[in-house]
Amino acid sequence: MSGRAAPRDTFTRDIVELETYVRDFALRKPDTRVTVLRFCNVLGPALRTPFQAYFSLSVVPTVLGFDPRLQFLHEQDAVEVLYRATTEDHPAVYNVAGPGVVLLSQAIHVMGRRRAPIIPPAGGALATLALKRAGILDWPPHLLRLIQFGRVADISRLVEDFGMTPRYSSLETVRALAPSELGKPRLVSGGLRLP
Repeated sequence: MSGRAAPRDTFTRDIVELETYVRDFALRKPDTRVTVLRFCNVLGPALRTPFQAYFSLSVVPTVLGFDPRLQFLHEQDAVEVLYRATTEDHPAVYNVAGPGVVLLSQAIHVMGRRRAPIIPPAGGALATLALKRAGILDWPPHLLRLIQFGRVADISRLVEDFGMTPRYSSLETVRALAPSELGKPRLVSGGLRLP
């Protein structure tokens, strides 16, 4: 589904512009195979992402009156998709996310944190600026809208064309990052992996 309005922030505008360039390139060079991967937020113990910093707060600020649906992708699944996109032939645009959705409140609970609905629905940019100045949260505007409205992508093309479903669901990705789970060995792809 395409956006209903023009992107408000520079990050989103840049992404839309880049995809336009790639699409135009693919049309001009039909002999070139082009694969576009649209990743949701990737989480994992080897990464340091804005969402991981957000979930590490002891009290997690949220937007008052909103509990958005989110998707996450485990870092191992992200690497697998990148590998297969590089070594196999899958020319198309793919959404890449862990199956299922997680409510923001659910993710905060799984992380063993408390949520504090303190960011007002209107003027949230001012609230996040105050949180940034206080040294609590340094988030770009597009992520503020994400924790207000959420985003869910259809991964059926990835499942059908790549012949794979990410091993970790969105909820399992959050659980794998929970402080109670970090440091535990995990069983993946039939083998034991130490974090």
